[in-house]
Amino acid sequence: GSHQGRHVVPAFPFVCPTTMALSAVCNPRIASLVCLLVQNAGLVMLMRYSRSRRDRPMFLASTAVALDELSKFLLSSVMVFVNYHRGATQKELVDALEGTKSFVEFSRQQVVTKRSLLMAVPALLYTVQKNLLYVALSNLDACVYQVTYSAKLLTTAVFSYLILGRKFSFWQQVGLGMLMAGGGLVEVSGGR
Repeated sequence: GSHQGRHVVPAFPFVCPTTMALSAVCNPRIASLVCLLVQNAGLVMLMRYSRSRRDRPMFLASTAVALDELSKFLLSSVMVFVNYHRGATQKELVDALEGTKSFVEFSRQQVVTKRSLLMAVPALLYTVQKNLLYVALSNLDACVYQVTYSAKLLTTAVFSYLILGRKFSFWQQVGLGMLMAGGGLVEVSGGR
């Protein structure tokens, strides 16, 4: 027992490849990227599937967009409320939900502010864009739609460079080049 009570670190620690892969996936940046990838691909596939079904009447795209935006607003409001009251006692939370400072009053004071009203113009434009996405998915293949839709990154990058003088790293330029190549390949394969 000379090592009792002490943690001994081996001279050449063995690193398990599974542990390395798990730690890479548990990296918040990589996990966020994977979640966004799955969410965007899944969204396009579900939207395309729902717009291409002919066995039942088509739903209104504007209704889907309105419910989508309403659910995001409510979820965001709840997140702001919870974050604002983090660390509160149970009585303080009950008072916040039922008392004079109810959730509705909290929303008026903290969520619907002058700054949030300034965001109404981009939000309105985003709503129009989302309705147009449903129209596009009703008339295009999911693959063509996805690549064409991602071309907005390329146009944003070009205008950022031309108008704002933004510089891009080597890997950002490689990514934009791959995006261009992917768009070209989809267009060429779509013509056959």
